[in-house]
Amino acid sequence: MATDSWSSGNLHGSDADFRVWGKELSDKLQALGGSPSALVKTADTGQINWVTVTRPGASTDAGYEVYYLNDSLHATAPIYFKLYYGTNTSTAQPRIRIEIGTGSNGSGTLTGLGSGVITTVNESGVNGTATAAASYLCANEGFVGLMWKSAAGGAFGICRTCDADGTPDAKGAFHYARTGSGTAPVLPSRFLRYEATATAYPTSAMDQAQGVSFAPGSVTALNSSGQDQAWVCWGSFPDMRPLFAFAMVVTADFAVGSTFSVAMVGTTARTYITMTLNNTGYANAASNSSYRLAMLWE
Repeated sequence: MATDSWSSGNLHGSDADFRVWGKELSDKLQALGGSPSALVKTADTGQINWVTVTRPGASTDAGYEVYYLNDSLHATAPIYFKLYYGTNTSTAQPRIRIEIGTGSNGSGTLTGLGSGVITTVNESGVNGTATAAASYLCANEGFVGLMWKSAAGGAFGICRTCDADGTPDAKGAFHYARTGSGTAPVLPSRFLRYEATATAYPTSAMDQAQGVSFAPGSVTALNSSGQDQAWVCWGSFPDMRPLFAFAMVVTADFAVGSTFSVAMVGTTARTYITMTLNNTGYANAASNSSYRLAMLWE
């Protein structure tokens, strides 16, 4: 459907600073193109007013916005997410948190599968800064993903399950958000299963033991030496299913913000962009910084 990228700072020292970075992200989400629009902000009451909102104190949210993924499966298997904008553990630190669900009550409360669990999107140790950093936003059929302020460390993604050809289906959805601090943040994940007996899977660490694995040699991109360097990501629903919107790549061969095309699932090549996320428990090695996550970029 659509992508957008921009570069700016994320100062958080005053009400004005808070309104600048918060409204910037809000505007980007709402302006994301496509036919129809890739994301839709709901009409829920009580959503944040970027003209009057004030910067909250430490570890506090100032308000929220509710969106849904406007794809062809919305009517049968809806995906809603709620972004909370606020201040982290220091008043100099911006904070974004996310909650997912399958519906909303019209006044800002998410309902259905996945609701009730709120996860921090950006690292807890990141301070607001005037230094510009790149952000990348993508929403497509069955996927929405954000890499916010790049090196500043903010990201979330929601990816539907798919069939053998890579076409999104209504079996379920996988969600992660970056949290933690320092060089080894973790990515808690949730699995949604849309079935008659559907239940929300519990929050868990994003690693193979908890239902996400990376299978070397499944489908690959090539580096300049012709070596296999990109791997399929899998989620447990509880059967293992490929996550078509993600790829695991080797850090040395894929710079942050670089794009590449590969058929990760099925036979049709798709475009991906390399994210800053590394050293996060991928490839079953929490201390291994040789791998990065890439997300769909088209």
